[in-house]
Amino acid sequence: MALYARIENGAAVEKREFASPPPAHKNFWKPVVDTGPPALAAGEVANASEAESGGNWVVSYTKAKLSDAELKAGIKREAQRRIIAMTGTSDLSTCLTKQVNALMRATELTNKKATGQTLTAQEQAEEVALQALADSIKAIRSKSDALEVALPVNFTDNAHW
Repeated sequence: MALYARIENGAAVEKREFASPPPAHKNFWKPVVDTGPPALAAGEVANASEAESGGNWVVSYTKAKLSDAELKAGIKREAQRRIIAMTGTSDLSTCLTKQVNALMRATELTNKKATGQTLTAQEQAEEVALQALADSIKAIRSKSDALEVALPVNFTDNAHW
């Protein structure tokens, strides 16, 4: 099987695999030559371009550095991924729900103490755990803020977090 591109007005409008070359009268189908994207270093992206050359449809790639905006967006996604993982949830919505529930419970415990009541041993342990959760989230956010200024290309490296 070989990949072919149907070319119209200088653009590939469709790609298909054929067991054998299309008939000669269907000269709008060109064999695709694509060596694949290059190996990328941290902070690089591969941009693809396609053009007809020598009777083939050639896909070529150029390397480019991520822009500052792309690096900042990546750092924010990494911080979000780490907070989701740290809370033991599987997605942002569930993570946010867990954080809201933790905030409500912490408020209940604070209000109980503010009204002169004493927390049970279990409630004291819960209060410590809730504060540890809040501190961990704040630490990730703080590191994210610092990384958004420094803009390291290897921002997913655990050494930064």
